Amino acid sequence: MFVAFILAYYPSLYLPALIAFIVIMGLVAYRGQSGGASRREVEEVLSSRLLYSEGQLEKIMAEDEKLVEEYSRLMKATTLPLLVTFPLAIGLFFILPGAYSKLVEGLGLSGPLGRMIDWLLVFETISAVTFGLRAAMTRKHRITHMLMIAREFEVREKGLVVHAGLRPMVIPFPLSRDYRVEVDEDRRFVELVEDKRKLRIRLYTSRPRRVYELIRRLGLSKTS
Repeated sequence: MFVAFILAYYPSLYLPALIAFIVIMGLVAYRGQSGGASRREVEEVLSSRLLYSEGQLEKIMAEDEKLVEEYSRLMKATTLPLLVTFPLAIGLFFILPGAYSKLVEGLGLSGPLGRMIDWLLVFETISAVTFGLRAAMTRKHRITHMLMIAREFEVREKGLVVHAGLRPMVIPFPLSRDYRVEVDEDRRFVELVEDKRKLRIRLYTSRPRRVYELIRRLGLSKTS
């Protein structure tokens, strides 16, 4: 909405608005790696007592024979949309305004208001196309949840610290009701399944039962 307003009422700021659009897309992806914790919650978790930690999980992951097939399907479902959606979104950003301007003019809208409606249609179309492509690929490859695998993790008294993406993900205890905690002792991992964001956070560990019990005792004590 903000970018559409700038483009409509201050067209001379076209280039800064384009840069802002790219930055916003990047921030959305970056924010998706956070656990949604506030600064205060992050500080509380990081300052709380360390109960269990594990790093260099590659050896345990390598022993999971099912991971290769699972990850192969995931990559097919996510890599193509990732490679396509960003340049596609930029291309549509340049192509769609001209196509929609005639439609908007046909509705009797002109001036800054008409241009704003034009740009809103552009952004809504870009969102619909990129979301549709991702949804089609995940459905084709039977992916119900995205998979985030920790490189290392810590179980602290007040939450989890998961190193998986560009920055650590801090997940405070108690866990919200969006999370389910599952364990697979044969494959040696514990998973936090978040149905709201369709995300599985996997913690490979040499002691899956120990990690599972810790998370259940501390993380589900007030939500179960």
